[in-house]
This record gives sequence, C-alpha cells and structure tokens, in this order.
Amino acid sequence: YYYKRTENILYSLSVSGVLGMSVGEQNAGEVENKGFEFELNHKNAIGTFNYSLFSNFSVNQNKVLDLAGVEQDIGKGLFIGESMQSIYGFKTDGLFMDAEDIATYPTQNYTAKPGFPRFRDISGPNGVPDGIITAADDRTIIGNMFPKYSFGLGITADYKGFDFYVQLQGQAGLKKLIQGKEQAFNNNGNIQQWHVDNRWTEENPDRYAKYPRLEMALHEYPWDVNLDFWTRNASFLRIKTLQLGYNLSPDLLGRTFINHLRVFVSGENLKSFDSYYRGWDPEMTTTGGYDPSYYPVTRMWSLGLNVQF
Repeated sequence: YYYKRTENILYSLSVSGVLGMSVGEQNAGEVENKGFEFELNHKNAIGTFNYSLFSNFSVNQNKVLDLAGVEQDIGKGLFIGESMQSIYGFKTDGLFMDAEDIATYPTQNYTAKPGFPRFRDISGPNGVPDGIITAADDRTIIGNMFPKYSFGLGITADYKGFDFYVQLQGQAGLKKLIQGKEQAFNNNGNIQQWHVDNRWTEENPDRYAKYPRLEMALHEYPWDVNLDFWTRNASFLRIKTLQLGYNLSPDLLGRTFINHLRVFVSGENLKSFDSYYRGWDPEMTTTGGYDPSYYPVTRMWSLGLNVQF
C-alpha cells in the first residue's frame, strides 16, 4: 500500500486569451496518489519442463487537491477533488431523429440537425434544468484519461532445448475521446470504413448509431466539443513481446568449432485486446499540430541467430 501527497507543484494557471499573455508558473499545485501494488511470481519444474510466471497489478486513486486557490482549470482538465486528465463536456442522449425531435427537445447551443447529438439539459442558472443548453450550466465531468489499473504478466518456459517467453501489458479504468484524425473528414478530408458503416442516415435513423450523420461542413457541427458520445473505453491488454527459440544440442555441435547456437523468432506488439476502433491504438494521442501524421504501434517480427565460437 502507498500514499503520496505532492505539494508545491509548478503550475501555470490557464487564463483567457483576451489577456494576450499567459500567467507565470508558481508553486501552487497539490496532488494525492494512493493505492495498492501487487506482485506474484511463481517458478516450477515438471520433469524437464521448467516454467516461470511473473505478474504485477496496481490500483491507483489520483486526486487533485489544490490549484492556486481555484476550483477548476478546464483547459488543463484539472478539477479539485477529481482525477488528473479529467474529460469535461456535455452528456448526450443519442441523436436527433427528425425536425419534431429537435423542436420538442431542450434548445441546443448549436444549429441542430437530424442525426446530430442531443446535448442533455442537466442544470441551469438556478441549479435545475431550464430547457436551454449552455456551456456554463450543462457541462460536467464525463470521464478521465488517467488509468486506475495497470497490470502485466510475463511467462517463460523451456523444454529439451526449446525456450519460450511472452510479455503481456495493459491498463484499465480510463476513457479517451475520439477526436482529431479519428473523426470523419478531419484527416485531410478522408473517412474510414467504420465511419460509413456506423453512421446515422435518413434511411436508417438510429437514435443510438455509433457515428452521427456525415457532414463535410465541419463548422455546422460541434466537432471540437467534448461529448460523452465521443468517449471510448481505452482499457486494453496487449501481447507486447513473444519469443520462441531453440538451442542446438551440444552433442550436435561437439564436432564443430561452434560452442553454442540458438535460433529464435520474436514478435513485438502482436495483438491488442480492446474495444477501441480498429486501426487506432488506445494509447495514441490524435490531437495537436497542423497536418500531423499518426501511426499506431508497429507490429514487428524478427528472426535471429545467436552463435558462440
């Protein structure tokens, strides 16, 4: 079990761009981390078969305690009493079905169309829903990108000259926003197959379609607004490394000038088990910069030979 309280963290408070300048850093941040770390190792032999298991699991609760006397810094995703990297935005209730649906639902703070997300009215100036969506009253924390769970597993084995190793690694208890290049037409006007297959259409007006109606005119749609509609479970378990090798018997090498020879095949980032969209890695960041390129982790196979004379 551990408990860590960090005080006087260098922190620059976010301020309105109207000022034309930023605020200098100050020793004002305070963060708390507490949780558990577990490690379990096991080694055994069954005849000539040897194996080992190495596992770790951690649970971490992260909380922001102080921010230079303010309650929140929305631009940095920091809120007193909440985890770092919190996602602040609107809750939604599916997609608009038609014009009547738009007319009878709380007034949106953007030009709504059938197939666009329905922002939920969760509060108003008096603390109760007022039928009008505003950024001041209707935004709330809709998730966080700080993992609560981290885990890993390593397995080694050997049998009659063969050796095996696999490493698994993962995180859980966090969310990510589908944004930037992951959204249709944001990638130099391109779209992906899942955008098309899961979109809302007039022919198939599904209130809970996984993607809204496709719009080329991005200014007509709240693309850059944080919505729970865009959040995805970013938990994953990845086969990070896998290796299979074979050591030639000393008897076979006895009449040669080679003392040891091992051949092996190795794989890196072979498979990720997650509920993210195919082609996108839940660990990736897809925002920032003009016309950047984003690549998921590369799957790589290697064939090797170790020789000792």
